[in-house]
Amino acid sequence: MLDDELLTIEEVAAYLKLRPQTIYKWAQQKRLPGAKFGKEWRFKRSEILAWVNDQIKKSRGDGAPVGDGKRLAGGSKEGAAELERGTRRARGARKRKEVGPETN
Repeated sequence: MLDDELLTIEEVAAYLKLRPQTIYKWAQQKRLPGAKFGKEWRFKRSEILAWVNDQIKKSRGDGAPVGDGKRLAGGSKEGAAELERGTRRARGARKRKEVGPETN
């Protein structure tokens, strides 16, 4: 199931438009749902989406429903699509890092 895909710190950071260090700190403080596997943090996509929805509800203060867990604020699919783009972007950066810089 795609919603249960595990994401890295870099992928979550790309989606939330935050620095990986912030995601790492929040995960350690248990402010963000995640689990540590050995030395690496992983986050379920569905839990990150639910956390974002919860943060939006809290900031609104009105308790209005935000979405069905597959969609973000306003009932749009843009948020889920943005998470997917952030995931792909972070994976591309990781692959480039693993291969190393290009040499001429």
